[in-house]
Amino acid sequence: MLFTKEWAKTLKQRLQDYLGKTLPSLNKALLYKMLELYQKQNAHNEEVKLNEHLKQKYIQLDKEHKVLIEEKKMGEKKHLESQANWLQFTKMITSMARKLLTTMSSLQGHQRVSNRFLTISKDEIDNFEAQLQKEETAYNDLIKEETTPRKKNKVMEMPLIEPAVDLVPGGLSQALVIDYKKLKDFLANSKDDIKLCAVLQALGWRLTNKTHIEKCEAINEFIANDILSLNHNTINVEKLLNHSNKKVTKYTLILLNELATKEEGANYLIKLIPLLIKPPQRISLIEKLSYRKSIQHSLIDHGVIQWGLTIIKDYENQDAATLESISAILINLLLRKRGREVCLDMSLKALETISLITDIENSTVSANINAALYSLLSVPEQRAEAKVSIWLIT
Repeated sequence: MLFTKEWAKTLKQRLQDYLGKTLPSLNKALLYKMLELYQKQNAHNEEVKLNEHLKQKYIQLDKEHKVLIEEKKMGEKKHLESQANWLQFTKMITSMARKLLTTMSSLQGHQRVSNRFLTISKDEIDNFEAQLQKEETAYNDLIKEETTPRKKNKVMEMPLIEPAVDLVPGGLSQALVIDYKKLKDFLANSKDDIKLCAVLQALGWRLTNKTHIEKCEAINEFIANDILSLNHNTINVEKLLNHSNKKVTKYTLILLNELATKEEGANYLIKLIPLLIKPPQRISLIEKLSYRKSIQHSLIDHGVIQWGLTIIKDYENQDAATLESISAILINLLLRKRGREVCLDMSLKALETISLITDIENSTVSANINAALYSLLSVPEQRAEAKVSIWLIT
């Protein structure tokens, strides 16, 4: 026997001796490099297997698709043949009926055939022939449509996104590479609302329904290429937000909201804060930004607390969603020391203003406002003011 137990033990011992002498002499950097190469090779093998599986799946689906196309063509052909046979048969029946009617008319004097019966029968045959003529016309149109080559629908030209190398031969999957220079120029100058909506929607899709890592990578790519040109000014975004076409504004807000879901994206949008609190305000986007600790100071410095208090003063004319968002913004910013310090400005009358909606029936607003008051009253000056002017606090 070649592979005995004793041979296996000897081989194992020799391997242990060799590795025990060799591995300690290698530095850690080289070991990590070897591990990295092994992992890369393993990942490559997995990718090759996946691509091969997808290729086989694509070939199988393509075959099934061709079979369905052939079955459809055969069905259409049989339908046309049966339609042709039906038209030929009905024409023959109509001809026989007309001949019979002519014969009966010639025998009218001998057989006492009713003239009224003959008139009714003739009218029925005429009506049937008219209907038959319509069916024949429809049939001829159908034949003409089937034999005429169909023109392909024009596809909207979108030169901004170009296909990269296929992952699988045959074009099953394509990675998209964005020409950011063309894209930014397009967003700034395009007058085609349909294309503008399509591009904004496509950019939004790059961030929706993605894993955490994929979304972060896409956002970092957008920021690195300054997709909204915010490193220069906010004019382009302002044009999109105040666009005459509401759909353009809608898709712009979707893109901004998706960017704001990650801290990097929220930091990128800091320069938009003054624009967002101008009419028409983008309250839901400001609320999303207010949850990010890294930019809460920027929101405070740009007067978002003063802006929120102004809206609360007019609470009777605000809807429930607006009040919920504003109360959430206030509580997020008043959790910061700087936010509470801003409210020390007596001209703001922060305690008095916030107390206006403490008894509101909306439970979400009530909870947020009570939390905001709790934060304010943690400041000694605010407690002193409350004892004198609003509440008796023991």
